[in-house]
Amino acid sequence: RRQARFFYNGIGMRSNWERLAAQCFDDHGLLWEYEPRKFRLPTGQYYHPDFYLPGFDLWVEIKGFCTYNALSKFDLFTGLGYKTALVTGQTDVEYQEELEGLVAELAA
Repeated sequence: RRQARFFYNGIGMRSNWERLAAQCFDDHGLLWEYEPRKFRLPTGQYYHPDFYLPGFDLWVEIKGFCTYNALSKFDLFTGLGYKTALVTGQTDVEYQEELEGLVAELAA
């Protein structure tokens, strides 16, 4: 696991956007786990989804700058049959809108 640079409630996270997601989930009363496990992809690579929301059996990936490699791994993981959501944005505002949209969708 890469070194944590941001902390939320004592949990080390690699990005500020992950920290903001954890805070948003808490603000809306959603239970979450941060990188609880890794999965082996068909390519042999390993994948660590950022969040698991057990109340929805949903794996959430947070990406600021979404590279081709990152998107490919996310697509391979989704192809394994897991329920997934990708939250991304080019700016803080876009990211926050996507995150709030996901939370609103879950609350509906």
